[in-house]
Amino acid sequence: MNNDSIKFDFWRVGRPFWRVGRISGGVVYGALAGLRVGYEKAKASRYAVIAAHLLLAVLVLTLWTIVSFRVAQRDAQESFEAWKERFADEYISQREAAEIGMPIDPIAAQEEWDIDALAKMLYGVKQNSETDLRTYVWAAFNRVDIKSGEFKDVGSLSEVFAKPGQFMGYSDDNPVIGSLRKIAESEFRIWKDSKYRPVDVDYVFIYWTPDRVMLLQQIGDMVHTWRYADA
Repeated sequence: MNNDSIKFDFWRVGRPFWRVGRISGGVVYGALAGLRVGYEKAKASRYAVIAAHLLLAVLVLTLWTIVSFRVAQRDAQESFEAWKERFADEYISQREAAEIGMPIDPIAAQEEWDIDALAKMLYGVKQNSETDLRTYVWAAFNRVDIKSGEFKDVGSLSEVFAKPGQFMGYSDDNPVIGSLRKIAESEFRIWKDSKYRPVDVDYVFIYWTPDRVMLLQQIGDMVHTWRYADA
């Protein structure tokens, strides 16, 4: 027997297996590559989801801010209308105005205290006419400005009202009524800001009756008197 006829042909026999292996290897490689691509896509998709969530959060926050601002504007307007109705005849101090979100009174704090004190003084004689009330406050102004007699050391309205018994009916506990404060502030502005002075500085004493107020230079001197002319 010819040995060549029974010789094992490894190449011929193994080539099909080699082809199968190649195909199998390609399939495995392809599967692995597919998994990698899928992973990258999933990863990119996850970042896209995160970005979408962040964008949504920003939009929600922006919308919430706008809505809150609109609501705050509406509430402020409602508060302002309620404030006007509630305090139509009552003055609001700078502190109270700030607490309820209202515009701050431009008058300086000390001037505010002075005008409030004048309004409290007028509350004690509120039954008198407006002419009497306007006359009355000038006794306080003159006691600040005169630099002689018992008021020579008085330098401010605070010091005037610090002295007990200066003005009939004055009490620090008196309410500040808007209409009275308006009179007080009007005369305060004439005294503080205007060169015009309706009365001489030496009229520092008060003659009071329920029907009439006059200022005197000396107690009991009914010859030298002053009051605003009746409107």
